[in-house]
Amino acid sequence: MFEKVLIRPNSTTRPIDLGQILESMFFYQNTTVHVGRPEIITLLNKLNNDTFVELLKRPELKLAYRQDSPGVLSGNKGEFGISNIMHSELDLEEQLFKIAQETTNDKNRSKDFSKKVSNLLDIYESPKDFNKTLLEELQNKDYRNAVLLSTISNNFPNHGLQVTKKQSSLNLVGNHSY
Repeated sequence: MFEKVLIRPNSTTRPIDLGQILESMFFYQNTTVHVGRPEIITLLNKLNNDTFVELLKRPELKLAYRQDSPGVLSGNKGEFGISNIMHSELDLEEQLFKIAQETTNDKNRSKDFSKKVSNLLDIYESPKDFNKTLLEELQNKDYRNAVLLSTISNNFPNHGLQVTKKQSSLNLVGNHSY
């Protein structure tokens, strides 16, 4: 058995996978999963409230709710920037209640669920120097190209796109009908 694993799903490119979580719990002593609103909704759609709570009570699993996430900030004069956006004064119980209410349409069960789960979840916050690291990586042309290549090949494998890297610049070839 391995010691620990961190799972960081992404709602658009790598959605949360309950099978991966359960398998990780089997092979690792500690499985940590960073979740946000989309992942909680997905898990609530796959598990009933009681099963969700029982899963979180397992000692080998820890879910950590993301308090912040990278995003694009735009200004009044058309300027923009990338930054780590913080959810100010996150009330986890209230957030979970809203998610459960939208998913189940049952106010009493949602209230019970949010009270139990908010005590079982940790809150994850990015490291303090994350903005600096993010900006440094985005200034790196090779890093940007690698991210773009990876995103295109992962998200558009069946669209006839061929991605080639030529002298540190990207060339897209193919039929682009979306």
